[in-house]
Parts: sequence; structure tokens; C-alpha cells
Amino acid sequence: MRINLLPLFIKENSSFPANKEPILRISTSLFHFWEIENNNPVMLQLGSMAVPVLVEAVHDDKQVISFSDSLTQTLMLPNQELTLLSFFEKQSRTLTLGPVIAILTDAPVFDLDSGASFRSIHQFCQEFQQEIARIGGILYVVCLDDWMEGYVDGYSYQQDKWIKASLPYPNVVYNRLHLRKAEASNKFNELKKDLAQQNIPIFNTQFFSKYDISEMLQSDNILRNHVPETNLLSKETLELMVKKHHTLYIKPIHGSQGRQIIQLRKEENAWKTSISSGKEKGKIHFFSTIEKLWKWLQRFTQKRAYICQQGINFQQYHNRSLDFRILCHKDIRQNWKITSIVARCAQPDSFVANLFQGAEMIPAKSVLQTLFGEHLGKSVEVQFKDISLQTAAALTSQIDGDIGELGIDMGIDVHGDLWIIEVNSKPSKNLDSAINKVRPSTKALLEYCLSLSFPHINKGEKQDV
Repeated sequence: MRINLLPLFIKENSSFPANKEPILRISTSLFHFWEIENNNPVMLQLGSMAVPVLVEAVHDDKQVISFSDSLTQTLMLPNQELTLLSFFEKQSRTLTLGPVIAILTDAPVFDLDSGASFRSIHQFCQEFQQEIARIGGILYVVCLDDWMEGYVDGYSYQQDKWIKASLPYPNVVYNRLHLRKAEASNKFNELKKDLAQQNIPIFNTQFFSKYDISEMLQSDNILRNHVPETNLLSKETLELMVKKHHTLYIKPIHGSQGRQIIQLRKEENAWKTSISSGKEKGKIHFFSTIEKLWKWLQRFTQKRAYICQQGINFQQYHNRSLDFRILCHKDIRQNWKITSIVARCAQPDSFVANLFQGAEMIPAKSVLQTLFGEHLGKSVEVQFKDISLQTAAALTSQIDGDIGELGIDMGIDVHGDLWIIEVNSKPSKNLDSAINKVRPSTKALLEYCLSLSFPHINKGEKQDV
């Protein structure tokens, strides 16, 4: 990632005059390059905050900046060593510092020694903090109840743990709420309105409906050939689909983590069912008539909506169910790119290749080479990428709101054809292997946040310093 932003290290400076005037100091060389005039204030932007400040030139390193105490308090900077990225627009005399990025998630759990913990995305938050500390910027984690008038009571990384602090409103919000109920709440809807009024982008604002996504993909002339037949579950659609397909998958429309998926297979004189999770997992049921099958299914369908999806005869890996997770992210120019592809191999007794159901993650290249050989395996990988990028583009054009990342699950049938199983707006942060470095997906998200925080990047504006 190459960006045209100058990193500035914030240096403590106790020599400011004892008044409340907001002052910042930069090096003499930068002062002259930006053509700043003495005693002529510039507009300083940090997050969504804009403050007129006086700029003073000092003999210091070019990439050092310091703030008066009153300015530090106004900006609500976290108590940590900070490097911020900068861009100065001469025409408007505006100095933009940042980015300020907020990760919106559920309320954390607490430990006296380690501070706040953000459950399944905690490692991701640590990685994001590590990367933003390297590049420059401010990251904090925030919950729905933490948004105040003019500031945020979020969690910033201080003294090796996440500590509650008053922080400035951000440039951009990355939504990682885990509960659909939270996303449907008045608090979330009010927050979105407030952010829109302040021109603060928030991305990935909604969970996807499996049925809606299928309908959108079916409307694309290319992608429809890669989408299994999918209908809302009813007795009538079930009767029609069991006549057409040997295997069906009955899934909650708003399901996740491979839970409560029912596999339905046509046997010689009966229909055989099994379920992916819960108390019924591992139990096999046989039904001699559609009426009996439907009566059993109503135990599930009375509580939530389901889809009925065509089962595909997918390639297996060592006689185990197999699929592939393709991660897509928008880059600094807000174009979709492929970040990673991994294979997921189900447990021997499971038909669902989901990590939360015990699936094993394997490098995709290794699996494809085992199944198809080196040359054809590379060709299949290219097809995965092409179809995934087409999927991302198709959904972006049809879904309201900003989308910055997608997790696309695909499989390969026994004839070598590729199928889109489903698309996730909040892909798991446990997908990549547990390694002690920042993952490509985390770097990609920071890149997209930068593009939203510094819009001039997409306009090609430059500041050669």
C-alpha cells in the first residue's frame, strides 16, 4: 500500500505559553513547504472535529508535531505515543490529521489485569492497533451506549490494555456488531442518522439475508450460473424441490456459523435428514411421506424463516466436506480486491465446513493442487477470484450502504464447476491461521479506512515533502 500522506510524530512540548490559545508547532522546513503564514490560523481537522489553530515554526525534525495543552484537551487525544498521518490542502488552508477509526461492537467483558476484552474480535482489534501504530492514526473500540454529545467514551489501547477514555468522533466507523437485534435497535438507527448528519461513513452496516443475496446474484447474467436454486421454505416449495434435486439444504435465512442447517437426502423409499448443530446433531431421521417430513420441519420453521437450497455434489477432500472462503476488500482506491483464499475441511462426521462447527483450515493452493494438479489448480484459483470480484461488484450495486469487506463461500462440484454457497458481510476474524503478525485482511481494512478518512487520496492530489 502506497499512500501520499506524511506521518507526523506527536512530541510533548512544555514550552508553550500558559494561555488557552490553540497552537501547534511543526518544523521550519514543513512550515515553509506548506506556505503557512505567521499569525494566520489554519483549520485543523482530526476525526470529525475542525479547530482553527495558530501554527508556529520550530527547529525540529521535519516529521515532528507538538500541541499546546489546550489544543491537546480540545482534540481529546488518547494518552499514548502517537503518530498521525497528515495532508495539508493549501487552497483551503486545512491541515488534516488522522485517521481516527472506530470499531463498533458489543459491550466487552472485563478482567482486572488485562482490561476490556472484545471476545471473538479481540485478536483482530489487537492486530489493527499494532498496524495503525506502525503506520499512524488513532484506533478505538466503541459500543452503542458509548456515543455522547460531541465525544465518544470508547476504549483506546493504553499501557498494554484497552482502557475507557473520552475520545474524538471518528473519521470512519467499521461495524462489527454481532447481534441482528442490536442492528435492528433504535440506538443503532439513531447512531447511523447522527453519523450521516456529520458525514462520517460507517461500513458493513447490515447482516445479509441468504434469500436476498441469492436473488441479487440470480439477477446477474454471469453469476446466476454459479448460484444453487434457492427458495423460501414452504410446504409447496419443498414438494417441488424434492422432485428436482436429490439433496437439499434447509437453512435459517439469518443463520450464521453453520448452525441449524438441515441436510435432506432422497433415499429409495424415504427422505433422510440430519442437522449441523444443537441437540439433534448426529441424529438421523427418516420420513416416508412429505407430510411427515414437513411436520418435523415445522419444529424449526415456526420459530424463524428458512430457505430451501439445491444441494450440489461437491468435491471432497479425503472424504470430508470441503468449501473455500474468499475474502474480498476494497483498496485505497475503493476497488475490490482478493485478500485471501482458504480451504475449509469439515469434520469426518459433519456435512458443514464451518470453523465454528469444527472444520479445519488448510491453504487453498495445497488443496487445489491435490485435487487438480498444479496447472489446473491455478486455473481454478483464478476462477475463484474472478467470480468473487464479480459477486462483490454485483452486491455493491444492489445493497444500500457502504460495504468494505465480504466473505464469499464457494465450492467445486465433481464436474469442476464453481458454485457460490453464500456471502457474509461480517466474515469471521478467526479465519486466518494463528500467526504472530498482522494478517492481510487487517491491513486491507486499514487501507479502506484510510481511503474514507482522506478522500483526497481518490482524487490523486499530492503533497511531495
